[in-house]
Amino acid sequence: MFSQLAFPHKLLCAKVQVALNCPPWRGVSEMKADFSPDFISVLSDDLQSRLATSLKLTESEPELWVHGPEIIDRDMSCPIHRSIPEGLLWRAQDCQCSPGYASASGSCIKCEKGKYKTAVGNEECHRCLQPRTTSAEGAASSDQCTCPLGQFEDAGECKNCKAGWYCVGDGKATKCPPNFDSDLGAVNSDSCECEAGFYLEVLNKTCEPCGSGFLKDEKGNGTCSQQCPADAISFEGSKGLDDCFCKEGFHAVLDPGTGNLSSCASCSNYEGLNCSGGFLQGRKDLGHIQPTATKGFFQTGRTIAVACDAKTKDDQNACLGGYCFNDPSSLACNLDRKILISKIYREISDNDWHNFHK
Repeated sequence: MFSQLAFPHKLLCAKVQVALNCPPWRGVSEMKADFSPDFISVLSDDLQSRLATSLKLTESEPELWVHGPEIIDRDMSCPIHRSIPEGLLWRAQDCQCSPGYASASGSCIKCEKGKYKTAVGNEECHRCLQPRTTSAEGAASSDQCTCPLGQFEDAGECKNCKAGWYCVGDGKATKCPPNFDSDLGAVNSDSCECEAGFYLEVLNKTCEPCGSGFLKDEKGNGTCSQQCPADAISFEGSKGLDDCFCKEGFHAVLDPGTGNLSSCASCSNYEGLNCSGGFLQGRKDLGHIQPTATKGFFQTGRTIAVACDAKTKDDQNACLGGYCFNDPSSLACNLDRKILISKIYREISDNDWHNFHK
């Protein structure tokens, strides 16, 4: 801006320079375009009033004319961690602490973790809404306040990261890769480990299922070091002994304490019995398939069967085989027991028969 002072009998010209705080990415031509006549008029009136007050001019003394604008592109830098504040800037000493910094003992220091400051100024940093915090010092926005490690944002609240997920402190929850698992409140991807029944394939960093017959009963990146008993197998990805079942030609011997498979006994010496192995209907909750009578034999114990010469009314062998222990509704179990007793098992009392079918 140029200001001209007129006095009686002589003329004194004074050049007054006004520095305006404008964004550094704006060029001179853009700034000129912003200087509308109304803007110049307001600025001129304000400058004229300020100069008149400063020079203590009275109505009888010379008038003040303001001309312009002449815009000079000048770089005014501030010391480190300080910025140009809004409004007029006359000296570098007018610079104030930048966003993310607060004034302390004449210096500008970073806002500590958990605090932020958005504007240029010497005021204190603001604390994040609890329990939110910042990932580092010097936060310049409240958007940098996020839920802490191990928690995620859900409907405006910070909640613990769920098992199978991890939360790095950015307000989000990230799911572990397939077949990986994590504990509640996991804080990073390293918290994800192979779930039970899977081992870490080191080269590809993937969790692969334990092979048939091998087990892993807990989460972790170790190997599938446990094995099913001899002559037993399991499906891929099995976790414990309760997943093991006997191969064909063997039957399960169970641990009386746990009910899990203890060993597999060979059926090679059993006459009239079939040992198919496996679980009933392929479901471990239904139990192991035990030896079953073949057609023409009747089972008198878990590992004993005798030849059957009982006939039905149409002269067919009454002993059709099958699994009477776990399938009492089968035809083999519903034959008239009196016929079987009279023709085959006369030595078996009614009480023995009852105990056999318990």
